[in-house]
Amino acid sequence: MTVRVKICGLTRKSDIDCAIDSGADALGFIFGYRDSPRNLNFNELKDLASTVPPFVNTVVVSPASNTVLRKVAEINPSYLQLYRDSNQGLESSVKTFTNVIQTVRPLGDDKSIVQRSIALSKNCKGILFDASTVSRYSSKMSRKSTKDSEEVWLIAKKIREALDPFPLILGGGLTEGNVAEVVRKVKPYAVDVSSGVERSPGIKDETKIRRFIKNAKNAIG
Repeated sequence: MTVRVKICGLTRKSDIDCAIDSGADALGFIFGYRDSPRNLNFNELKDLASTVPPFVNTVVVSPASNTVLRKVAEINPSYLQLYRDSNQGLESSVKTFTNVIQTVRPLGDDKSIVQRSIALSKNCKGILFDASTVSRYSSKMSRKSTKDSEEVWLIAKKIREALDPFPLILGGGLTEGNVAEVVRKVKPYAVDVSSGVERSPGIKDETKIRRFIKNAKNAIG
């Protein structure tokens, strides 16, 4: 089994070229998150997405907003990645997209996280398990509601086993240094990385991109 790799949060053509040359299977672009250093305006999104060659998937990461989704539809990405646990109120906009990836956060008890993943999998093409939620919310939530990194990957493994063979994508907290270990432990369909291969917010590091992809794909022989 060879894990697939998505390089996300791309903002420059040179980083796109490096990711493709290094063997990335998918490229992710962020649109609709104005506070993110990786956010693109619509013209930037359109221009960068147009440079992605055939057989490499384009993934647009967007908030659950009807206005934003109507703009994303003009790009016609391979996949739409949503950060929302429900499509309620968005049915018409989401149905525009054939392939939707839903996000699950490791919040709550293990059983509820797995059940939420199973429920979401019935209406999408893949589940992205966002481990970055752990660090993002840890200062605001009680210890019982948050998970340390070791617990998080064990939860991800439970989700993968419950969903198998449905695609589970791991994202958040991955770097060139830990991706091989996590892949061996969880055996996901794919891994997603953004800040883990950057030298500054929004600017990728070519050496880190190459090493991350190599380490991920060589993790399981």
